[in-house]
Amino acid sequence: MPFVDGFSTARKMGLGFVLKGTGYFLLDAIRVITFTKPYYVPLVNDPDKFGIMNTPESKPGYLSIVPEGSEWKNEAPARCLVPTVFYRPIAKAKKVKSPTLLIAAEQDSLIDLKAVEKTAAKIPKAQLIEVPCGHFGVYSGEMFERVVKAEAEFLSQHLQRKERL
Repeated sequence: MPFVDGFSTARKMGLGFVLKGTGYFLLDAIRVITFTKPYYVPLVNDPDKFGIMNTPESKPGYLSIVPEGSEWKNEAPARCLVPTVFYRPIAKAKKVKSPTLLIAAEQDSLIDLKAVEKTAAKIPKAQLIEVPCGHFGVYSGEMFERVVKAEAEFLSQHLQRKERL
């Protein structure tokens, strides 16, 4: 589920999310300047609370892939929020010359499917596979098996050893 355009993701998350995120970013920026402990925000949260990923699928989806007994903490420094909006691989996609596989979820609540489709269209040797699930649907079960098979086929096709003449 490629994160190809921070602008499109910010639009998808909405103005309220962007404004709150900017406020938390500024609070953490002050902490950077004053050399104090970062201000952390939840990485995942329920839809009615702020989190970097707070769509209905985010918290259960993300937590389903955290290994049992993990020491993972549900937090990230708020300073990552604004730069993430300006992360735009789509802007440089036409420069990618190697074969590229992009896998996009049709019901992704975090990544705009149209942005992934536009990115794929800009990459000369892109292959786009759209799968019928949400953002976290590819990490387990039948969809995981389907995606791994597609990835293995892509790698086999493009990484085969060429015999020298």
